[in-house]
Amino acid sequence: MILGLSFFMYEKETGKEPLATFTNISKADSMEEVAKAINMALKDGSDSNVTIKVSSKISEDELKRINYYIDTVQGNVKSLSTFSTAGRYRRVTFDTVRADSMYVYDAIVSGKEIPAEKETAKELYRKVESVLSNTVSASMSDYDKELALHDYLVNHCVYGESSDGDESEFTAYGALVNERAVCSGYAAAFHLLLSCEGIPVNFMVGEASSTDQNGVSSTQNHAWCQVQVSGVWYEVDPTWDDPVGEGQILSHQYFNVSDQILERNHSWEKKTGEKCSSMEANYFYRNGLYFSDYNNLTRQVGQELSAGNTVVEVAVNGLNMGENQLQGIFENTNVSHIMYSITGQDDYQILRVSTQ
Repeated sequence: MILGLSFFMYEKETGKEPLATFTNISKADSMEEVAKAINMALKDGSDSNVTIKVSSKISEDELKRINYYIDTVQGNVKSLSTFSTAGRYRRVTFDTVRADSMYVYDAIVSGKEIPAEKETAKELYRKVESVLSNTVSASMSDYDKELALHDYLVNHCVYGESSDGDESEFTAYGALVNERAVCSGYAAAFHLLLSCEGIPVNFMVGEASSTDQNGVSSTQNHAWCQVQVSGVWYEVDPTWDDPVGEGQILSHQYFNVSDQILERNHSWEKKTGEKCSSMEANYFYRNGLYFSDYNNLTRQVGQELSAGNTVVEVAVNGLNMGENQLQGIFENTNVSHIMYSITGQDDYQILRVSTQ
C-alpha cells in the first residue's frame, strides 16, 4: 500500500544565511523535533522561513522527507537550504507555505476572503464547494456525511506523486483538484472536507507497515485521520481504503476502526491523538456486514450477488476463508464464477467477492 516515493527538494550550500527567517527552537535532535518546530511556524498562519539547528546525525535524505512528518493540513515545506555544516549541528532553513486548505476553510466557515494572489486556494475553494454541494446535505447524519465524503475521495483520487514535481501530492489540493496524492494529501483532503461540515477530525502522523506481492515487508511514514462520530472517536485511513495496483476498488477496511485494529499495521505516538476504542460506527458493524457464521455469510453474499451487485465487501470473525468454504456462495446465487480476496486477520478479516 505505502509506496517508496522519492521526495525531491532544492538544496544549496552557502556561507550566508537568509535575511528573513523564523526561528522556533535552537536545536533539533530528531525528525520529530524538526517537525514540531515547523508545525508551530505553520500555525502562525503565514508563509515563512524556519531556521533550525539540526543534529548532524539526521541525514539529508531524511530532511527531504519532512512533509511526511509534518501536519500538511496547516502547510508544507517547498524547499530547504543547509548552512554551516560543520560540527554536531548544522543550520537548516525550511521554506514553508501555508496550505491552501486553511484559506478554503476560513472562506467556507468564516466567510473570509481568500487573498487575490492565492489562485490555487481559490481553485481548491471552488472544488470543495462543488464536492460538498453534490455529495452531502444538511439532512444527513455525521456518519452518512463522513461515509459519502470518504467514498468520494477514494473513488476520485489516485495514489501517486504529482506529475509537475510541485509537492502538491502532500496537500488537499493534490487530492481534490489534481486527483493524485500520497497519504498526507488523502488525509489533508479528508480533514478539510469534514472540517467544513463541522465534523471533528484530527490529522495523524506515524508509520505503517505493509507487505508487497513478493512478500517483502517495509515500514514507511504515513498519515491518516481520526474522526468523531456521535461523541466517539475512530481511526480512518482513506489512503489504505484505496488499494494501489487493484484498479478503482473502493474499500472500507479502515473506515472507523479502533486503535486495536489500526495498530496491527500502524504505529504512532498515542498522546498526539484521541483514544479510539469503539467499533460501533465501523462500516461493517453498523451495516450488518460482520459475520462469524458460515451460513449467514454465504447467504448474505449470495443474495447481494444475485441482486446484481458486482462487488460485495464484508467482514468476518475467525472464519477460515478457503476455496472449499467459499463454494457455499454458489448455492445461494445464480452467478457462474467469482473472484475474491481476503485481507486483515483474526477477528477482523475483510472478504471482497467480485463477479467482474
